[in-house]
Amino acid sequence: MPRRRYDTVFFASWLSHVPPELFASFWDMLGQALSPLGRVQFIDEQPAGLEFYHETVLADSPVPSVERRLADGSRHPVVKIFYEPDELAEKLRGLGWEPQVWPVDDVMFAGTARPCA
Repeated sequence: MPRRRYDTVFFASWLSHVPPELFASFWDMLGQALSPLGRVQFIDEQPAGLEFYHETVLADSPVPSVERRLADGSRHPVVKIFYEPDELAEKLRGLGWEPQVWPVDDVMFAGTARPCA
């Protein structure tokens, strides 16, 4: 149990980097960190972000990953799970959350969620 509880937990471009096997425990931790009326708010990339950020899917990776090219030309494998807004909302409902997830534009989505009462 966290030492403090929060009314709002916000993260940007983070959820897509949570490995699938840690997704449920990540949201459990968030639920424990919220005050009784608290909410999680987030923004992240939709699948169209792959092209926008010039990333390449690494098909042979044991977890969903992309190769990210930095400005200096270096290349790095990065855990990356692209969610469609409706798919993510359904996944969160399955974990006991009340989510609202919507596209911001062709590349990003935003959302808010709170644990079901």
